[in-house]
Amino acid sequence: MAGHARTHVIAAAIVASLGAPAIFAQSERINIRPAPRPDQTVQMTMNQSLDMDLTVEGGAALPAGAGPMKMAMRMTIEMTQKTGPARPDGSYDSELTFGQNHMTLEMNGAPLPAGAPQSQMEGKSLTVTYNGDGQITDVKMPGGDVATDAVRQMLRAFSANLPVSTIGVGETVTTPLEFTLPLPIAGGAGMKISGVTTMKLVSVDTDSGTRLARFESTSEGQISAAPSGPGGGSMTVDMTIGGDGTTVIDLEKGVLRSGETRTRFSGKLSGSGAAAPAVPGISMQGTMTVTIASN
Repeated sequence: MAGHARTHVIAAAIVASLGAPAIFAQSERINIRPAPRPDQTVQMTMNQSLDMDLTVEGGAALPAGAGPMKMAMRMTIEMTQKTGPARPDGSYDSELTFGQNHMTLEMNGAPLPAGAPQSQMEGKSLTVTYNGDGQITDVKMPGGDVATDAVRQMLRAFSANLPVSTIGVGETVTTPLEFTLPLPIAGGAGMKISGVTTMKLVSVDTDSGTRLARFESTSEGQISAAPSGPGGGSMTVDMTIGGDGTTVIDLEKGVLRSGETRTRFSGKLSGSGAAAPAVPGISMQGTMTVTIASN
């Protein structure tokens, strides 16, 4: 993440005169539930990279000559967030539209087709409704597919678990996160995600008249699922995740100015019952990095 340049060669008199405002800024308490302000439009860019190692442990479906595989994915998405005016009760809608995006996918250094996932996102939008306190009350997204339900659940779960209290510089807050994502497989019970994220407010600064809150975070959790396997039986997915990141919130606009998260994961997919012969065990480990910037 791009940092803010600081000039340290300052006259002693200026340092003294700025001392009180600086102390006031650092003692300010920040609402950890950022919500976009009404009547504004923000452009955002998200870059995501994924590097994963997969090891197939054997099975009837194992192709001849198969061995350890390395998958690499790179994706860039342009987004526009347009927030409408507040209603008399203080509530308002914020629409997020996905613009142009580009994705590359490689397996052992060889490119794989990636056009289909791109076309499914470009031009789609979702609308989030906030109440007067900045809490999410509704999420609307065209279509009733699994991806739509997953987005709704993630946003609602994330918002519901954020504390309503404020936080001061140097303080930390731990946020639980637990929900189940639907899977596009008949008979599957969904993918359970549980964990905690600890956030620390590092500083509150001013850049060109805009107040910015900088957070550092760490997270850990588990992912588990048991969808139906081919021909009967079941598959199991068990993974552990952990990571860290930094986030800068624009306090005037109530939006993310910039952020970077790094997530490490490891786990295994295995089959049982009638699915076991057709689904070999697969061990997975890797890292995912996501950066977001807005203007």
